[in-house]
Amino acid sequence: MRAPALFAVLTLAVLALSTCPVAAQFPTSMNYQVMLTDDFDEPLSDQAVSLVFRVYTEEVGGVAVWTESQNATTNSIGVVSLVLGSVNPFPVDTWPALTWLEVEVDSEVLSPRRKLTSSPYAFQAMNSRRLGGLSMSEYATDEELSTPGTINSSSNPVDWTRLKNVPYDFADGTDDVGGSGDGHSLDASDGDPVDAVWVADDGEVGIGTTDPESTLHLHSAAASLTGIRLTTSDGGSGPLDGFVMYTNPLGGGSGLTNHDGTPIYIGTGGAAGLTIRPDSSVDIGNGVSQPGELSIYGSTSYLVPLHRSYENADGGRFELADEAENLAVLFGADDSGIGGRLQISRNDTYDENEGIDLNGCWGYSEEPAVRIMGSARSAMFNMENVGSTSVVLPQDAIYGYEILDEPGVASSTGTAAMGLIGLTTIAGRTISVPASGYVMVLGSCQLETYHETGTTTDGYIGVSDTESGFPANQDLRFEILSSTPTGWFNHPITCHGLFEVASAGTYTYYMLAEEISGSFAASEMQLTLMYLPTAYGEVTPTLQPDAPPASDERGANRGGLTQAELASERAEAEAFNLARIERELAELQAQVEAMKEER
Repeated sequence: MRAPALFAVLTLAVLALSTCPVAAQFPTSMNYQVMLTDDFDEPLSDQAVSLVFRVYTEEVGGVAVWTESQNATTNSIGVVSLVLGSVNPFPVDTWPALTWLEVEVDSEVLSPRRKLTSSPYAFQAMNSRRLGGLSMSEYATDEELSTPGTINSSSNPVDWTRLKNVPYDFADGTDDVGGSGDGHSLDASDGDPVDAVWVADDGEVGIGTTDPESTLHLHSAAASLTGIRLTTSDGGSGPLDGFVMYTNPLGGGSGLTNHDGTPIYIGTGGAAGLTIRPDSSVDIGNGVSQPGELSIYGSTSYLVPLHRSYENADGGRFELADEAENLAVLFGADDSGIGGRLQISRNDTYDENEGIDLNGCWGYSEEPAVRIMGSARSAMFNMENVGSTSVVLPQDAIYGYEILDEPGVASSTGTAAMGLIGLTTIAGRTISVPASGYVMVLGSCQLETYHETGTTTDGYIGVSDTESGFPANQDLRFEILSSTPTGWFNHPITCHGLFEVASAGTYTYYMLAEEISGSFAASEMQLTLMYLPTAYGEVTPTLQPDAPPASDERGANRGGLTQAELASERAEAEAFNLARIERELAELQAQVEAMKEER
């Protein structure tokens, strides 16, 4: 394996390590040549080699301040020619004064390092650091020029004669031409007006006045608009260009106008708190990092707004305060992240659990709720809940005549055939009612019997509020005549009754059937109970139970209802309904009067 020679022919063109003007940019690289030989000192001709170059500030050891790797091929006499800095430019601005170059060829480091020296041109680069033959230490620094008491101090005035293009009248350093000679004014070029710009003894500047009342005071003695106009080269400098702050002496008021058609930003702390846009919209605040707030104060308040609009982490909000500066109304985005909320305080101490709370999204449910929270009683309407829990009212808050107690039902069914033996209960059901009213009982079933010619097959069926017998108008008779041919017969049966209940409670009702002769079976039974709280006409309830009639008992026949009977019934129903309405209105008026007395 070949080994590089322990010496090299090195040719360097060293750059001057200093800054240079752009027009004559100084090179940041240097030429390098090295001859490589093998162990027998024969040139390594036409060989590919890998080289690494490092620059150190020490001859031995230390840390490289620059490094670069290149691949090259030797020529016929073993010479490699490279440009160092072509891959990794030299750091000209930070180049140290003394440096040594180390070369590594195919992973073997050549020793010793070679000290880098200056070329003749580098001497001129050294001299370029002396401006006009003076060293850098003979020039004043920025810090020295800005320090009070130095060449800018009044005790060390500038020699005007050493400056170029100074007007003749300023050559002596004193403004005493065209004015009173007090050194406080600038005049127009033609001398009129005098004192166009005035600087008072306290440093306040007046334009158009020699008695400025502010740091900068603009004044116009003529009846014309006075203002400040800011323009740019892009926007123009005409009468309809730029940003203008003005006051109008002819009753036009004062204002700000941006003729450039871009927003006007007003703010503090480097951010726009108020933005007026070209379409006349106004933004308060500038994004999430700077929430805006609008406060409107009343005549009785100075420190606390009667109205405040702002945004917090939950979204936009509006607040209204009373005349005593207490929060009375708050409405805005709900803190659940969606929906809105309105809260009305009931006293001078705001509490979200007092007063009225109208919430469009209760508890993240996306369902609305209303809470009315008094000092002793509360009410709540919550659409998130179902059934009676969706409305929670104070005890005894609503009377029966106000809500007409809710109707309800109960029922039972059966399909299995049931043989009749005497008086038989074929269906029963219990219902719990919230108040007085009526229970409608509806029963149905199918009766099946086998009839033989020459015999009578009959019985009774009906609904009742007792198991011991039928009410007087519920002994509904079914019969198959003796002349009917022998065979099986099926009869669908329906019966109903209306029973009055005097108070809230639990009531049980039955469907009864009694076999008189023959053999019957009941199936497909259904019993339905319906609670009705209010009558809207005259009611004749189902009669009280009587002893069951004999099998051959029949009532006397009569004709249908006459027109007079129907008219009487209609008048009776109308009178009943009118009396009900008058009674409920009287009860409601009594409640209203009681509420007035409680105030």
